[in-house]
Amino acid sequence: SVGDTVETALPQASELHELRQQKSKCESEMKECQLRLQVADVENRNKDYEISRLSNALDAKQEENARLNSELKNLKSEKDGMKLQLENLISGENRKTSTSIKRSDCNERYHLILNADKILLE
Repeated sequence: SVGDTVETALPQASELHELRQQKSKCESEMKECQLRLQVADVENRNKDYEISRLSNALDAKQEENARLNSELKNLKSEKDGMKLQLENLISGENRKTSTSIKRSDCNERYHLILNADKILLE
């Protein structure tokens, strides 16, 4: 009968309407999730870029540090060489002074001997 059809059709129509609303809600949530996923992808790309930039900056700093360490090592070697030269110069001056003192001492003795010989000869 028509009454039976109406009675069964109304709950089905109501159920169909509810299912359509749930589908619409799910589609909206899915779109929102897709947008959040796109935003997260952009944020990840930005972070990857920043990591790459910082990594390159770190590499440059490490290269600069290695160059400066090498330069420092060269300067220390140069300083050690200069220190050795200075020590050799001082040592050489001390030998010259010592030799000069010895010569002076010898000259005085020589003159004393000559004078003594003169005195003895007189």
